[in-house]
Amino acid sequence: MDYKIAILDWFLPGEDGGEVAKVSKEINPSVPIIGLSAIRAKMEGVDLQIKKPNSYKKLKKVLFPALENPEKFLEDLCLYTDIF
Repeated sequence: MDYKIAILDWFLPGEDGGEVAKVSKEINPSVPIIGLSAIRAKMEGVDLQIKKPNSYKKLKKVLFPALENPEKFLEDLCLYTDIF
């Protein structure tokens, strides 16, 4: 399956989102991975982490640029650091 972006929650059945992100990056490092988390801990393996609640508005700011041009989005991650 070909996909342009992955959005993962920290808590997933059986594994945490950080573990899924690490494996996903090994398979396809050019796909941006956005992690959503209600806890303060850093989600390892994600390119960008957005803290819940109120993550919808923040996610909306990054979703379209990431879908439009995933490689450029990854290059420009520093522009989205205020999203955390």
